[in-house]
Amino acid sequence: MSSTSTPEQILRTAVSHHQAGDVTEAARLYRHVLEHDPNQADALNLLGVIAQQAGDLDQALHLFDQASTAAPGLATVPFNKANALRGADREEEALAAYKTALDINPEYADALLNLGALLHDRGDTQAAIAQFNNLLKAAPAHAKGHYNLGKCRQTQGRLDDAQVALTNAIELDATDADAHFALANVLADLGKFEQAIAQIKIAINLKPNWPEALSVHGLILGRTGDLGSAIKVCQAAINLEPKSVLLYFNLGSLHYREGDIDTAKQVFSKALSNGETNENELLVLAQRTLVHLDPWIAVKFLDHALSHAQSSKIFRNLGLSFDRLELNSLALIFYDEAVKADETQALAFEARGKLKFSTGIIEEGWDDLKRALDLKTLEKENPDDPPTWCGETLASKTILLTLEEGIGDQILFSTIVPDVILQAGACIIECAKRLVPIFRRNYPEAKTSDWLDLNERKKNRSLAHYISPAVNTGKFLRGSFSDFPKTYFPLKPDPDLATEYRKKYERLANGRRIVGVSWLSGSATNGSFKTIDLETLVQNFDPGAVLLISLQYGNMASHLREIAQKTGITVLEDDSVDQLYNIDRFFAQVSAMDLVTSISNTTAHVSGSLGVPTWLMLPKGAGVFYYWFSDRAGSPWYPSVRVFRQHSVLDREGSWWVGVLDQVCEALGAWMSEPLPPRIEP
Repeated sequence: MSSTSTPEQILRTAVSHHQAGDVTEAARLYRHVLEHDPNQADALNLLGVIAQQAGDLDQALHLFDQASTAAPGLATVPFNKANALRGADREEEALAAYKTALDINPEYADALLNLGALLHDRGDTQAAIAQFNNLLKAAPAHAKGHYNLGKCRQTQGRLDDAQVALTNAIELDATDADAHFALANVLADLGKFEQAIAQIKIAINLKPNWPEALSVHGLILGRTGDLGSAIKVCQAAINLEPKSVLLYFNLGSLHYREGDIDTAKQVFSKALSNGETNENELLVLAQRTLVHLDPWIAVKFLDHALSHAQSSKIFRNLGLSFDRLELNSLALIFYDEAVKADETQALAFEARGKLKFSTGIIEEGWDDLKRALDLKTLEKENPDDPPTWCGETLASKTILLTLEEGIGDQILFSTIVPDVILQAGACIIECAKRLVPIFRRNYPEAKTSDWLDLNERKKNRSLAHYISPAVNTGKFLRGSFSDFPKTYFPLKPDPDLATEYRKKYERLANGRRIVGVSWLSGSATNGSFKTIDLETLVQNFDPGAVLLISLQYGNMASHLREIAQKTGITVLEDDSVDQLYNIDRFFAQVSAMDLVTSISNTTAHVSGSLGVPTWLMLPKGAGVFYYWFSDRAGSPWYPSVRVFRQHSVLDREGSWWVGVLDQVCEALGAWMSEPLPPRIEP
């Protein structure tokens, strides 16, 4: 470097060395710049990055603070500081620093991406989605933005949306092995196994000798029924990484599905005897076992984990295992232990609250769910939020109701809105964008807005005296069965659309009764337990007396053709309806039914909220949401719902739905022999 070089020239040279990986020379030159100008913000900032990469966090933060003082309008400084804090697990400070960077530059793509990823890691999926949506508004072709949005949708169980986002990511960057890997998992959960295998093969070609991807390839092959090939592929994955507990678990689960229980136990024993097995790995094994195999195997993993530590997480997962087996007293004991072990664990209170609520101990259930909500709120406290409503008088006050769960949950909790409107001076509702037209039509006295509209969110909080998330509202307005309204006022569909669909289906039915069916859940955690075999279900119906309409989301055309070929029974798919993109039209379609038969999914909530006669088919143990309770033949939320339940905990390898379908078949005979009740007109 010439002695006559200017500080600007030296800085450019330093950056070139930094970009080339020569951090020692880059650091020397940054310091040289600072000898000329101690407040040169770029040099301070980039020297801070080098310090952070070298593991000297205190020095890095000191340099970032100096750079911020020198150039408070330079967004890269708080961004780099946030990255350093995140790497040190100082997440709250990292969140604040990312937000500072975005205050300076609201369209800073990397800051939006990293903030969203951090929020997703912390479990705040909805807030993460808001950041990724902001990113894609500013940079529609940002491949990682689409990828991360897809991962969030996968977490939510919105698999069709996840497929769209991940496909967009791959179209923008076909070399991203992680995107192909994620899409393979989503496609497999959607039952699209051939497409899933194609994607996982691409991921492995892009990133050879990737043990996890190989193992997932094996699991997908197993789901196609090719267990022999699946086992070979999973064994190959273990050969690449013989110390991985999760890879052994995947192999063992294939032997278990094959019916070779002894070999499965041997493989699981190898996983447990691995000297490097730690508490977190055992917890993951137990959680996967709960979803894919047998709760009793999960108990064995957790019992082994107790030899490492007696933690709240282990006790909670033991509770979940016994909960799934409907051994409620045992489950409650372990949930109690989880709460005692760590009273800051929101998930322990949430699990205990759901069990209590589902067994009819409503008030105590709400207390635990409220406690869980308070702990989660504390983790992501928003200074702009008004105080949480705790049952105070609402006369002359404005209350903001935030419906932040899945679409079905939002519909269910919206049944409380009329009570709130009667009590409050004014009511504001925040919900999913798809539901805004529904709630605006049915609750005109309230203001309804999209929960992802950041401008509206800010305005709503400035107007409200109180905020009340759904669970909190339930605690104060549905404290016991007697608090559910004696007279139910169903939601109203769009009257013109409802009339259109009713007339359309009456023409097609030609005197037959019109029955909607929904049978599939895409949930990654509970979907396999809730889903029912359509081929078996439709054979309970007489096609000469009933017109069957698919109310299932997604494109089911090929599956319905297969069913028709096998059974001779046609289920009509109306391609004018797509509930994922226009739920108002879906409400109108459902309102045209004489009867809806559905598993626990959005369809059941829509038909129940409309007052349409609904037969809800529920498993026992796994896959039953707490608000359906554990032993009721109806629903206090939706009086038109009749519940058909399994009477014993599902056997993963057994015949899951025989008992339920026997009940449905018997009820159908009685229903067909009786006149239809008067229809609720839109």
